[in-house]
Amino acid sequence: MTTRKRKDTKTPIEEAISKAIKDLEGVPENLKGPAFTAILSHYLGQSSQEQSILPSTGRAPRTGAVTKPGNKKKRSRPDEIRDMIASGYFKKERTISEIATALRERALPTARTAMPALILPFVLSKELKRKLVPGKGKQQRFVYFT
Repeated sequence: MTTRKRKDTKTPIEEAISKAIKDLEGVPENLKGPAFTAILSHYLGQSSQEQSILPSTGRAPRTGAVTKPGNKKKRSRPDEIRDMIASGYFKKERTISEIATALRERALPTARTAMPALILPFVLSKELKRKLVPGKGKQQRFVYFT
């Protein structure tokens, strides 16, 4: 099988690169790097956030590092449990299942297997108390309360 040679047609990216290089004529050397990135991004139709470059590393920022204006910081699960303690949710004894369901209702789905590790720091800091109660048959389970 023979391969065909490509004619003198350029891909859109190659065209954008050649236009950007042409536009850099007369730009001082110390500004060519950032200017090239900005010009190329303009030709490729990317937003200014997508084309921003970190000057120290020369790499694009992580996608999670950029926060949009007006967005609040995402609440963590421990923050929600603190709010649940402050609002009196734990005045009644609660099982791990009930706590996981409450977190899910607050838009923080959490696996029941992850709950003991999430709740234990609150028990150790004495923000929550726990006791062992009988369950079905010979099983026992912890309930958490304030």
